Amino acid sequence: MPSNHSINRERVRVIRENRWLPLWYAFGLALVLIAIPAATLYVTRLQLGEDYRLLQEQMERVQEEQASLQQRIDGLLQERADLEVASQLDRAALQQLRSRLVEWREANELLEEQTQFYMSLMNPTATNAGVFIESIEIRATSTPNRYDYDVLVAQRTLDHQGVTGRLVINLIGRQNGSPLTLTSDTLGLDNNGQALGFRYFQHLTGSLEVPAGFAAEQLRARVYLAGNNTPLLDETTAWPSSNTTN
Repeated sequence: MPSNHSINRERVRVIRENRWLPLWYAFGLALVLIAIPAATLYVTRLQLGEDYRLLQEQMERVQEEQASLQQRIDGLLQERADLEVASQLDRAALQQLRSRLVEWREANELLEEQTQFYMSLMNPTATNAGVFIESIEIRATSTPNRYDYDVLVAQRTLDHQGVTGRLVINLIGRQNGSPLTLTSDTLGLDNNGQALGFRYFQHLTGSLEVPAGFAAEQLRARVYLAGNNTPLLDETTAWPSSNTTN
């Protein structure tokens, strides 16, 4: 007879194992590991390519600018060479032009002074109206002991009536250490003086001869109006030191 046995049954779980799954995981991981550097390399190459293109364009622009600047430099060097040649060729003409410019400037200054002088004759004031000596100039000549003089006499007034009279020249100085005044006739001039006759102004010029051994110190100019023996004007000017007679 069969015997009664009690069987302890255990719950058994059956798990079905897929042998290919680890391989797929490994393959996927490998793809990821390969794809990341490849993508990074691709992106990097794209970025480097863009940077290279920009650098290439910038280098081309720099080369164009350099070529343009070189052309300008060559042009400036050529202009400099031309100017140097022209300067060497025209140095004499340039010097002559400078001399003329100096002469024109001096002439312009003289004209301005003359213009101011002429205008002053038309604008008298209570203190400067009447006849006056504007200037006295003394110049040495090529003849020893002989000098030229120029005395400018003018009238500052509103109506400018005619002025007549005479100019008398004397020379003040020393001879043998003693003071001496030389009269007009001693200087080779008319003792009665030079005739005056003007409305606005008059230049009175002449030459005088200084005796040897006379040390001139001053030239004296006296203006007498017609019919009057008292000088209206009596002025002196220093004798130029370079013109002193020994």
